[in-house]
Amino acid sequence: MTQEFDTNDEAYNKIISQLDSSLKNIPNLPYDDRDKARDQFRLGLAEAEELVKQMELEVRGMPASHREPLQKRCRTYRKNLKDMEVELSRVMSTVVHAADRNRLLGEISSEGQKDRMKVVNTTERLNNTSEKIKRAKIVAADTEVVGADIINELGTQRDKIQQALDSLRNINKSLTKGKIIVSGMVTRMKFNKALMWIIIAILVIVIVVVVYYQWIR
Repeated sequence: MTQEFDTNDEAYNKIISQLDSSLKNIPNLPYDDRDKARDQFRLGLAEAEELVKQMELEVRGMPASHREPLQKRCRTYRKNLKDMEVELSRVMSTVVHAADRNRLLGEISSEGQKDRMKVVNTTERLNNTSEKIKRAKIVAADTEVVGADIINELGTQRDKIQQALDSLRNINKSLTKGKIIVSGMVTRMKFNKALMWIIIAILVIVIVVVVYYQWIR
C-alpha cells in the first residue's frame, strides 16, 4: 500500500462521512434549500468517485499479493457511492412527494379528492419504476467493474503460465543436452574398453612369441 493510496483512502472516508450526515439532514431543510443540498451532495459523490478511480489506478500497479484485497476495497467503495446515489434519489423523491401530496390535498375539493389521489399514486408508481431502472444500471456498472478486475487477474495468471511453460522448455532443453552428453560418455567408455582388450591381446601375443623364442628354440 502506497502513501498516495492511504491519502486518497482517508480523503474518501472523510467525504463519505460528510455526505452521510448531509443526506440525513435533507428532510429537515426548508423546501427551497433542498435542491441546493442535493446539488452539493452530488458534487461530493463526484469527488469521492474520482478518489476511487485514483485508488483503482494505484492498485493496478501493485504486486499481486497486495492487489486483490485493495481491489475488493475499491469495489466496496464504488458500491457505497452507488447506494448513496440511490438513497439520495429516494430521499428527494419522498420529500417532493410529501410536499406535492400536502399541496394537492390542500387544494382539492371533497368531490375531486379521489381523482387527485389516483394521480399522486400513479406518479409514485412511476417514480418507483424509475428507481428500479436506476438500480439495474448500478448493478450493470458494478458487474462491468468486476469483469474488468477478472480480466486483469486472468492476464496475470496467463503471464504466470507462460513463464512456467518457458521454464519447462528450458528444462527440456537441458535434459536433451544431458542425454547427448551421457550417450557420448557411454560411447567413449565402450571404445576405451575395446581398446583395452586389444592392447591386452597384443601383449599376450608378444609374451607368447618371446617365450617361444627364448625357451622352445
